[in-house]
Amino acid sequence: ILLCPPGHPFAQKREISLHMLDQQPFILREAGSGTRSLFEETLRSHNIAIRQQWVCSSPAAILQAVENGLGLTVISRRLAQEKMDQGRVCGVAFENHCLQRDFSLVYHRDKYLTPQLLDFFSRCEEV
Repeated sequence: ILLCPPGHPFAQKREISLHMLDQQPFILREAGSGTRSLFEETLRSHNIAIRQQWVCSSPAAILQAVENGLGLTVISRRLAQEKMDQGRVCGVAFENHCLQRDFSLVYHRDKYLTPQLLDFFSRCEEV
C-alpha cells in the first residue's frame, strides 16, 4: 500500500493514479526487497520517475519517517496497519493497479511432515 503522512494531499483521497507519484519523494526499502522490486517495475512500465529521498532496511524506521512527513513509501499493509489504525499514516490505493506479491512455501519432498509442521503450513495459508 502507498503510505503518506496525514497532512499530505494524497491523504484525502481513496485512490490515486500512478502518474500522480511522478517526482514525489520516497523512502524506499533496500535494493533487493521484493516489495520495492514490484513497485519499481510497476513504475518503470508506466514511465514514472520518483525521487529517492532515503533508503532503509527497517520497516519501523520507514513508517516513522513517513509519519514525520519525510516522504512517501510503499510497504506491506500488514506492516503499516497499526499506524494506519492510529491515524499516524494514511494508506492510499492505486487506481487500476494492485501491487500484490505471491509467496511460496518450499520444503524438501522427503521431509517428514509433523503435525506441528502441518499446522504451521495451514497458518501460512491463512495469512
